[in-house]
Amino acid sequence: MFKVLLPNVTSVSMFVRTCEQFEEDINYRYGRYIIDAKSIMGILSCNLNKPADVEILTNDPKVIDSFEKAIEKWIVEE
Repeated sequence: MFKVLLPNVTSVSMFVRTCEQFEEDINYRYGRYIIDAKSIMGILSCNLNKPADVEILTNDPKVIDSFEKAIEKWIVEE
């Protein structure tokens, strides 16, 4: 699981397009809500000033590494 910060609409749009490149399901967890990370409207319904957790649903380490590299510009330290 990765902690990400998407501070504006442009970041959200780029993040969603990045997630759409993966076949696997990807969850965007904001508080108690779990949103499909490929849903721009779902992510925009959250507070963009606070980080959220992102999880790609796979056990394949190559896919996880590839996903981490793809979203690294949005990853923040906890």
